[in-house]
Amino acid sequence: MGGAMSDDDSARRRREEALAKLRQQQAKEKERGRDNNTRGEQFHRGMAQIREETREKGWVREHREDLPGGKYVKLDQARVLGGEKEFSEYKSGRIDGKAREQLAGHRYLLEKGIYKSGQWVTVRGEPVPAEIRDLIRDMKRDFPGRFAHIEVSREMAARAIDLGKSLMPGQQRELPGVGDKARAYQLAQELMQQRARERGERFKAMEQFRGQAARGRGDAAQRRQQERQQAERARAEREAAERVAREFTPPSQQPRGREATDPTEHAAREALEARERAERAAQQARDLAAQWQLAQIREFQRKGMSPELIRIMEFIHKGMPAPGVPLPGAPELASEVMRGGRAAERDRIRNLGLEKGGR
Repeated sequence: MGGAMSDDDSARRRREEALAKLRQQQAKEKERGRDNNTRGEQFHRGMAQIREETREKGWVREHREDLPGGKYVKLDQARVLGGEKEFSEYKSGRIDGKAREQLAGHRYLLEKGIYKSGQWVTVRGEPVPAEIRDLIRDMKRDFPGRFAHIEVSREMAARAIDLGKSLMPGQQRELPGVGDKARAYQLAQELMQQRARERGERFKAMEQFRGQAARGRGDAAQRRQQERQQAERARAEREAAERVAREFTPPSQQPRGREATDPTEHAAREALEARERAERAAQQARDLAAQWQLAQIREFQRKGMSPELIRIMEFIHKGMPAPGVPLPGAPELASEVMRGGRAAERDRIRNLGLEKGGR
């Protein structure tokens, strides 16, 4: 009997210990959740201060906007006074499935024109589910110039959190507002420098691309010069052969009357026809170049490029011909760069045909 009770006591102690561990684990998770929420609010407050989303400029925190069906969405930051309506969403850590409903609400606000623009600010390197990343990409594609996804470095996020701690309710500050403004100014300067470095890297990449394209155009020009020289030699040989054939043709077999056209008149007519063909080809090339440049801009917008980068690419492509189509007065992209060897061969045949018609 005593042994049975001892077993019951042992089982009861094990259950009590397991229950105590479970409660301890739940308490830790709850505390961790509070820490994450606090960290997120500090990041939110600090970044908003750095980006000058202040009450003095018409911004408010945790602004509610109603949605159809009795739903609503809360905006971390919203500018509702003193300018076009704009919103910002701040994410300091892992992004969970709740972001799906937030993005749906933000899409509604932009589609209906309730807000002019908006942006999501996240920390580079923090986990983002593939579904959420696709939704953000779709927002950038569907609202070019109106929706942006800004990723800040972990160092910038840490500084923003430090600043946000001093902005939390109930915190003591050395002088109201003075230290905050100084820290916000310093962090804003660092954020501007970070963006300048990123723009510099993008510009460097574009310069490298332009350099490669220029080298390709130089090689193509040299090849075209060689092909023209070969065509000139072939034409001279053909004319020499025709002269020899005429000299040895009996008079009775030589053309007479209207068939014996004046060589000067024949050359003038060929020159006129060549100019007309060249003008038609030039106009067609200009039309194709305009269509290609418009298609490039649309492709950049579809890929979600920023308006600033699109303007740079538009400047680079301005006056450029369509791939493989020579445009008078404009640099021509090397065929090998754009389409490979077959395109180069087609360009060579077309150039020879134009030269033959123009002589």
